[in-house]
Amino acid sequence: MSSIADDYEDFEMVSSTVSEWAEEDSIQFDRKEILKELAELIRSGYAQAYILSAQPPNALLVADYSEAHADDLWFMLTRAGIGIMKELDAQG
Repeated sequence: MSSIADDYEDFEMVSSTVSEWAEEDSIQFDRKEILKELAELIRSGYAQAYILSAQPPNALLVADYSEAHADDLWFMLTRAGIGIMKELDAQG
């Protein structure tokens, strides 16, 4: 959740960030696991997927997210996702 909390992030950046953090904790995640977790965040209403463009509308919400198109999308937490992340952080 932290990897998409502050700004739109593409899947490559999410994957890279999560892998880096996991490596620091001696954990490994593969692409399939990261895609599964992103899909769950979206299904739960904690994240959304977007198509970004230099032309208006600059950010277009993807209504029917598909893991098959993750490499073409950008991800960001929703307000609900930010709230849950803060709750989890407070729990330690």
